[in-house]
Parts: sequence; structure tokens; C-alpha cells
Amino acid sequence: MAVDNLPGILDEARNRHRGHPNLHFVACDAEQFSDEEQADTVMLLSFLHEVYAYGGRSLAPVAHAIQRSAARLKQRGRLLIRDFVRPRAADRPVLLHHVHADARPGRNFTDFATASPYAVRLESVQTHTGHVVYETTLGDCYEYLFRKDYTTSWTCELSERYGFWTSAEAVALVSGAGLIVRHAVEIHNTWVHENRVSGRVVVRDPRDGSPVPLKLSQLFLVAEKPARRAVGRHPAPPVRLT
Repeated sequence: MAVDNLPGILDEARNRHRGHPNLHFVACDAEQFSDEEQADTVMLLSFLHEVYAYGGRSLAPVAHAIQRSAARLKQRGRLLIRDFVRPRAADRPVLLHHVHADARPGRNFTDFATASPYAVRLESVQTHTGHVVYETTLGDCYEYLFRKDYTTSWTCELSERYGFWTSAEAVALVSGAGLIVRHAVEIHNTWVHENRVSGRVVVRDPRDGSPVPLKLSQLFLVAEKPARRAVGRHPAPPVRLT
């Protein structure tokens, strides 16, 4: 069963999955979806970063969405989350080298820093033959590189925050909703690297100019709703982030 409050999105989903009669689509807000409707699996795919952005730029509404999802799961039901995640060492100062040929008009890093509703660090801009260098942070590079090639949806994407939580915060919120986190891993988005970064962007350390590893990752998390614990049963061990 898929739930969305935009009928147009549901119409597109129905058209894509006409050959799967076991799928059902419900047009309503998730808050209006009855807790009596129990699910084997709830999937939150590239969704929670929007809850963060449009819910007051706080993790509180994200936690609420996870709690409501957990309430709808059957015992042994699974919650699957795939979403953006703040890079480790996000505050690390870096130099973003961006070739001129790749920059879209009105979409360079200066435009991003000026138009973003979130604080973006931009200490200096140096223009060279063939490329421009921006002094910023690793986290702000992450935000820019994921969206630098957007055209018509540029303004809409600026209102969202991709690195809205860390993997540790995600595990804590899911565990706080009474679920057992079975798996949590940050997966490097190779498509973005190959199609938006390679040959176009280089990130360097401002102290010695050495390359800084740039992993544009997303979090994939699987959690389970426990069955009612039998007497003497021990809780599952905590998950190790990988």
C-alpha cells in the first residue's frame, strides 16, 4: 500500500505498476492514515529530508514521522529508510575547484550560497583559467554537488536540506521509536560521482592542496518491530554503523 497526499504522484505510481494488482494506493495525509491499518513493511525513501525541511527544520517532526510509521507496523514488521545523510567531518574547511565549463548560469556555488535559506560558508572566491575555487566546508560541498545540475527544480531543491541528520542520529531516532535497527550503512552514490563530479569538481585541503576524499553518500537503514518479549528473553545487541 502506498500513501501520498498528491493525487498526481499516485496516478503516476499506478501507471508504472499496472501489472501488480496486489499494490494499493491511498490518497491522504500520512497523519490521517489509521493505526488500525497494519503493514508488514513501511518504506520511507528520500522522504524524511523533506519532513525536516517543511516541518520547521527540526528533527522533531522527523522523529514523529518515524514513530507514526513504527505504530503502523505489525510485529516483526520492517521499516526501511533511504535518505540523505550529513557527511562525516562536515565542518572541515575545503577548497572546491569547479571547472567553468560545468557551471550552469545562475547555478554556481556563489549563487547557491546567496540563494540558500540555510547558512552556507563561503570565505573566498578565486577565478582561474578554466576553473574557479571556492573556500567553503565539506558539508556545504555535499549540499551543492547533489543539486548543482538541477534546472527547473533548482529553487524548490534549495528549500530542502539533504544532510539533515547523521547516521548516529538516525539510529537513535529509530531506536527511540521502539524498533530494533538491524542494518545501517552509508552507501556512496556512484552515479552522482560519475555524472556530476568526475572531471568537473575537485575538493582539496586548503593547507597543502592535497585531494580530500569526497563521498556523496546516502543512508540505508533497516529496522524491525519486535514481537512482545517473552520472559527471560534478552534484547538484541545495538547495530554497528558501517
